[in-house]
Amino acid sequence: MPSLRLPAPLPDRAPPPACWRSTLRVLWRHFARYRWRLVGVGAALLCNAAMILLAPYLLGVAVDAALSAEPGAGTGRLVAALGLAWALQLAATLLQAHWMIGVAQRGVADIRHRLLAHLHAVPLHYVADRHRGDLVSRLTNDLDNLGQSLAQALLRIGTSVVVFAGMLAIMFRLQPWLALAGLVVVPTMFLGMRWINARAPALFHAQQHDLGALAAFVDESLSMHATAKAFAAERPILEEFSRRNRRLHASSYWAQTYSGFMSKIMYLCDNLSFALIATGGGVLALYGLVTVGTIVTFSEYARQFSRQLNQVSTQIGQLLTALAGAARAFEILEEGIEDDAGDELAAVAGDIRFEDVGFAYPGGPPVLADVSLHAAPGQTLALVGETGAGKSTVVQLLARAYDAGRGRILVDGRDIRDIGRASLRRHMGFVLQEPLLFGLSIRENVRYGRPGASDAEVEDACRLAQAHAFVEALEDGYDTRVDQDDERLSQGQRQLLTIARAILVDPRILVLDEATSSIDSLTEAAIRQALAVLMRGRTCIVIAHRLHTIRSADRIVVLDRGRVVEQGTHEALIACGGRYARLYARPHDMA
Repeated sequence: MPSLRLPAPLPDRAPPPACWRSTLRVLWRHFARYRWRLVGVGAALLCNAAMILLAPYLLGVAVDAALSAEPGAGTGRLVAALGLAWALQLAATLLQAHWMIGVAQRGVADIRHRLLAHLHAVPLHYVADRHRGDLVSRLTNDLDNLGQSLAQALLRIGTSVVVFAGMLAIMFRLQPWLALAGLVVVPTMFLGMRWINARAPALFHAQQHDLGALAAFVDESLSMHATAKAFAAERPILEEFSRRNRRLHASSYWAQTYSGFMSKIMYLCDNLSFALIATGGGVLALYGLVTVGTIVTFSEYARQFSRQLNQVSTQIGQLLTALAGAARAFEILEEGIEDDAGDELAAVAGDIRFEDVGFAYPGGPPVLADVSLHAAPGQTLALVGETGAGKSTVVQLLARAYDAGRGRILVDGRDIRDIGRASLRRHMGFVLQEPLLFGLSIRENVRYGRPGASDAEVEDACRLAQAHAFVEALEDGYDTRVDQDDERLSQGQRQLLTIARAILVDPRILVLDEATSSIDSLTEAAIRQALAVLMRGRTCIVIAHRLHTIRSADRIVVLDRGRVVEQGTHEALIACGGRYARLYARPHDMA
């Protein structure tokens, strides 16, 4: 059992009232389009509440009729009316649930689509700086919980509020003194609800926060499963998981405990209210102020009264959990999207120039300082340097994942800050060290960057990339569905498919991040042949890890701690005997 003391960080994670208001506003913007369906839900809800109110009243009238001096056919009609009321209540309950579930799931699907679209529009660093598992949890678990709560908790709360108000009106109409006796417990109920609602939001927000953190850790640990096995590091992973799991246990325990207090309070008030009505009704009946049927009606209302309040208190906890999850999901929308303003780049020759470029990642030290380099159209420019020298940053700036802090980057003489990001990237192709395949067919993977390409064009690209033969050998050929972890394809075969993807896009600027790294020699020869086809006539930026692969580059730029220390051809740099020559002379290529 967790400690009785709340974890210290919980109060700091309490969402401010403005957060809840903002969450509700965003929810309404997504659900307003279904307003007419919501009107139908409201009508069914009112019908359901009316039948809940009518049934105890008819029961009381039926009891008085049965006890009257001349019971007759009227009793039968009342019993029939009571049965009809229950049937209508069932029909209204089913109808409102059907409509509300449809609205909730459509609305949540819209929200999930908007959030994913927003994630694809935010700057690259937003996703890179966050745990993937936490983002997945926000789009799946949190929103799924929201859909279920809106479909169930909101209906029950709405029904309970209407029934509660209706019962008050009917009870005071029938017998004010007996109504007052039943309402003695109401202040206790509301004080209990107020006390719980003052504490529950922070607890439920903490619960969802800890759930997302645990999901992120599980995702990370599974992605590093092979590495953990190799280093026998399972124990530290399990210890960290245990720590996070205990934290989730504690926050969930207190969130559920606080929300559960209300049902206990309601149970006590239910018994007390029933006792007061029974006692008061008996006294009033002795004086002829009420009938037995009225006491029966009040008893049923008293049972419904506390039941409705208990239902409200229980569902409020569920709704608070859902709103806390929605607030976490909507935090994604607070991140600004990439500014795609700029001119359209109709055609590109491929002239690339960096002029005294300086850059530092947000909150970090300088990564590049006064970097100047040039690649003419059709040339191959190789970037060389130790890990952390700034090679990848050069490519990220060229693709406008970030904008340079100082200096200019020019493509065909135009500052890329004046060109729209999407327009610029349409003229660029990437073949990375780790080949990436999506959960699609091979055909769709190859045409991913050019959705309108024909099947014939896809197959031609695969032939140029030396991939057609092994694709045809698969059981379903180009319709074979693959993903990143598909064991039917080797690392080299996956890389050939990414090269085919780049060939099909036909970019004028090509970025290669050592595409032959960690590939066997036979497959490496096939990849080199495919790359030769791909690089022909294009301006290529090559991030070099193994120096023997860039001997034929038109220009080699050596970076050290964000500065250009040497540049020239392979032969010229070797002749100089400088840093590049020392790197090339190492027994093994750089990593």
